[in-house]
Amino acid sequence: MNEEEGMSTSAQGQEAVQHLKMKTSLRKNPVLWFLLGILLLFVGYNIYVRVPAGHVGVRDRQGSVSPNVMKSGPNAKIPFLESVILFDTRLQVYDYSYSGAALKTQTGVRITQFRAKISYHLVGDNAASLYENVGPDTVFERKVLEPVLNGAIFQTLGKYDPSYLIMNQGTVRDGIKQIIKNEIDSTWVAEIDGMQLTGFVFDSKFEQANIDLAVAKIEAERVLTDARARAEALHLECDSIDNPLYIEYLIAKALGQWNGDVPSTLMMGNEALAVVPGGKK
Repeated sequence: MNEEEGMSTSAQGQEAVQHLKMKTSLRKNPVLWFLLGILLLFVGYNIYVRVPAGHVGVRDRQGSVSPNVMKSGPNAKIPFLESVILFDTRLQVYDYSYSGAALKTQTGVRITQFRAKISYHLVGDNAASLYENVGPDTVFERKVLEPVLNGAIFQTLGKYDPSYLIMNQGTVRDGIKQIIKNEIDSTWVAEIDGMQLTGFVFDSKFEQANIDLAVAKIEAERVLTDARARAEALHLECDSIDNPLYIEYLIAKALGQWNGDVPSTLMMGNEALAVVPGGKK
């Protein structure tokens, strides 16, 4: 063996010894193993994603939104590159309250207050489209539902008078709900499940008119009751009289059509009652 071969063999032996020492050092150094374990846990934590029940997850890859949403349960993502935005697909209730003077009925009466409640749910399969075009689920009501509801309310309530709005709230509600469904359901990002409409308050002039109307109705009912009582009494009295002329006289008097003239002779049963011809009451 020449000198060069000996040196080569010696160098290889030294490299092997150094490699063995490094492996031994790693095995004997707990700090390095601890740091390596922390790194693996961190990477694993960023891979695993748990989507709660009643939710879906939207993948956002550095601003690029994946159309494939995550279903509820355990899922995996690309660590450090993908973030997951959760969307609640359970039934939601939006409480809407109106207070103002801009809304008018068909007859020009101002509606100053009313309340509406809308139940809806987001369509999970289209959550990626909603996130990309509108934003997270927390802004859906403010950016989408409320503007559509405002338009539907002004479009519908302006077609009716106040009495119709009060007496036919179910019909009015269904009309508003249908407009909202046509607007929102067509986007496939949400579905409208139900709606309530309550608490109409009109301006003070209309409220006073309502009070006057109620008083007039009460007075009309009283007059009608009195008229029915007089008619019943007249009916009973006429049944006991055989003289048609006297019956006509009683009817004319009851209706306020009697001119004060009375017939010259009134037959009361089998008895004749003499009256001055052409006499007054």
